Amino acid sequence: MWKRCKWFLDTTLLFLILILLLTVVFFNQKAPSFQTTGDVTGFVPKFSHRITTFTPDPDFFPDDAKKFFTNATRDKWLSLVPDGLGYLHIQRPEGYNNLPTPLLNYKKKDMFVVTTSVTHQLHCLYSIAHGYALLATGQEGKQSEAHWHMNHCFDYLRQSIMCAGDVALEGQQTTFAKSIPGSDGWDAMHNCKNYDEVFQFLERHKALKEHWI
Repeated sequence: MWKRCKWFLDTTLLFLILILLLTVVFFNQKAPSFQTTGDVTGFVPKFSHRITTFTPDPDFFPDDAKKFFTNATRDKWLSLVPDGLGYLHIQRPEGYNNLPTPLLNYKKKDMFVVTTSVTHQLHCLYSIAHGYALLATGQEGKQSEAHWHMNHCFDYLRQSIMCAGDVALEGQQTTFAKSIPGSDGWDAMHNCKNYDEVFQFLERHKALKEHWI
């Protein structure tokens, strides 16, 4: 009698363990892990993270707005993006899920080309800075950016910032006038993607050789 009960208990336990293992496998397949503010198609790899403290760099936004139009300032901005500005050639797109509609300009070349959000954001920020520098130097008549593009960039950057949701804690400002309260953000520690890895990935899969921002 005892042997029969023990066999029944052992069999039941093994059956429950098997169900548990199958459940774990099932939910792992149904719920793929995506990197925060990352790709959902499977084309872009996960990048490592590093703790980063932001530091001011006036070479990107000179106090003298006229200097924004120098080669030195433009080179600083160009150093942020790889050749091709994040336009990527995806070979064998059928192997990935949820890909966006490819850019139409490249269909004749039989290339599946998309762009990337980080370089789009940098392009928008540069466009806004360029427009501001024109206004600050009294050259608004040379403004080449259409108003719809500026409005697009403001809204796109708004949603990009909210998507990232960076909640790094910031303390008392140290670079403004003493009479100004609040934070300048320079003392905060941020959990950032390794941008060197991002840059290298974009460079490896670039669809274009031109370098612009």
